[in-house]
Amino acid sequence: MNIPVNDYTRNAQVTYVESINRDHIRVVNASGGTITQGDLVIVSGRWVGIADMTFANGAEGTIHVEEGILVQTMRLLSGTSTFATLGQTVWFKPSTKEFSDEPLAGFYPVGALMKVKDADGMIKFEKFRYTEIWNTSGNVETEILEIPITADATGTLSTVFGFSFTIIDAWVQCTTANASGTAQVKNNAATAITNAMIMAVDHTIVHAGTIDEDNSAITDGIVKVTTNGAADRGIVRLLVKHS
Repeated sequence: MNIPVNDYTRNAQVTYVESINRDHIRVVNASGGTITQGDLVIVSGRWVGIADMTFANGAEGTIHVEEGILVQTMRLLSGTSTFATLGQTVWFKPSTKEFSDEPLAGFYPVGALMKVKDADGMIKFEKFRYTEIWNTSGNVETEILEIPITADATGTLSTVFGFSFTIIDAWVQCTTANASGTAQVKNNAATAITNAMIMAVDHTIVHAGTIDEDNSAITDGIVKVTTNGAADRGIVRLLVKHS
């Protein structure tokens, strides 16, 4: 028979409940831009939340992640916005803030359709608490590639992956604090694909603010990264779809 946990039996308990029903979580905005109150956001590729407040990149704010929130939107991706089947999955792309009824690369499943698209082009859906990156776009698989920056990369670090792919998202995790640290992703011709992502505070993750889709197809499998300073250290991660 189990006995209640007290000062004399605490060492026998493996886990402890800290809180119940954490429907609002506090996060650091690492999106590269301002999060506006009411925005639907994806946190660390896991939580689906509604911003409780407006907070700038690098600032802390709270996100409402409760399951079942009823959301309405008219920001539907052109060509994939039928939304005619009650209960179907609703997909969302954070970088463009568009919704699709198809599982395209870079889109996350964020809810179940509760009201089909009306004459005004508006839908309503019930929000999920958790999500995951969709792993196919038709027959195209996606995966995450990593580029560790462990030495001076001001002269550009070149990584050969050995296969063709297209970059659809990028972010950097700082591993050594450096106030002016940045990392920028380029193709083999040294053409910038992302903006210079801030890499300044240890452990902090920052997403690319921009991705040049005209140059994001890596046909030779080679990706380059350039840092701002010789002491900048971090890990660049790329979400790619296979060619």
